[in-house]
Amino acid sequence: MSKKNETETVLGLSKILEGFEYIPGQINARIVKEHDGRDALQIRDLTGLHQYEADGNPLGVIVEGKFESYLDYLEHLLNEYINKKKNDEGFRLQETVCEVLRIEGLRYYERYVSFFMLEEFEKSARDSDRNIRLFDIMSKYASESYKNYFAQYRSYILSINARAKCLKQVKDGNRERVLEIAEEGLKKIEVFFAQEGIEDGILRDTNYILLANLKENLQKELSYQELIKNPGLEKTIQERRTKLSLESLSEDEIDKYKV
Repeated sequence: MSKKNETETVLGLSKILEGFEYIPGQINARIVKEHDGRDALQIRDLTGLHQYEADGNPLGVIVEGKFESYLDYLEHLLNEYINKKKNDEGFRLQETVCEVLRIEGLRYYERYVSFFMLEEFEKSARDSDRNIRLFDIMSKYASESYKNYFAQYRSYILSINARAKCLKQVKDGNRERVLEIAEEGLKKIEVFFAQEGIEDGILRDTNYILLANLKENLQKELSYQELIKNPGLEKTIQERRTKLSLESLSEDEIDKYKV
């Protein structure tokens, strides 16, 4: 006689999700300890929960036996190509490779945005630095459609990367380079819009405005707690747009705005 199949009891997620609600419109994330003591990042979404490693590859995988990610592996292949050919002429990314890199980049994006919200600014800067490398690779070697896809998020990643680095310095009590970091980030966004031929891009770009607002608050020497408060985005955007517009006007034109 065959053994009767016994149903194995598998615990659900209800206990894990207890007290960790999904709130629409917010980043719902937390850092937890795994059984071996390492940190992991949990993100609550509409369908439940997913978990990433806090360090290394978000999924905890090793690519081709030694690389953290497919981006690292691609950079290795590119370096080999350049060493062999003496330049990168003819190096192009196939669509399937671009898609693998895009999906991988989204996991790092989820992680650096979550770390920023959790005030883990060093990790947020680390992961956004990594994705900036991805953007650079795509802008040079991807097809036009993927170049355009990544270009639309360039100002966002440059802004959050600079803001994370600034806030990390302030949180650690080191303000020596914060204004320089903020200014470097603003310049990179300005250069991007100029290269793309987008006139008055910074006047409309929320990401540029947020970084410019942080720079101004740093100049006022606001405390860390004051800096991380929501600046009132709508008001900040309007104020920055007005100021940037006025800075581009002549004295005669500015007189029209005076009351």
